[in-house]
Amino acid sequence: MNDAGFPGRVGADADTAEEQTIGGGFAALLAELAHLLERFSDSGERGAIDLRSLPMAPGEYDHLHEILGRGEVTVTLDLGGPTTIYETDFHGLWWVRHCTPDGETAAEYLEVSAVPDIVLADAADARRDARRLRARIS
Repeated sequence: MNDAGFPGRVGADADTAEEQTIGGGFAALLAELAHLLERFSDSGERGAIDLRSLPMAPGEYDHLHEILGRGEVTVTLDLGGPTTIYETDFHGLWWVRHCTPDGETAAEYLEVSAVPDIVLADAADARRDARRLRARIS
């Protein structure tokens, strides 16, 4: 586990983890993630699943971490509390976790996209900051 409470990259056991079954809802979640990845790769359509809205049996949350693993990219943001985003072992599938200043999970979801929305710069913000930067040059 790292400081954000996320497990490290899953090693050689990743293939055997996929064969384990916890419950029908869990299998449906994995099937939906695969479907979202297919839609994203075919059309660029983005999608997300709110993990806090799903009833998970004991152990399913940890098992989901094991199956999805951890990829190469991690982003940490400070938005009134720590936000940790990492790409799973599946390209385009991101685990996003927003916490309160006390470290309690406020929101957690899986996002399918090239880059999670929260990381992208807003054009209006960039325009305002360009003016701000120019003012520092003067």
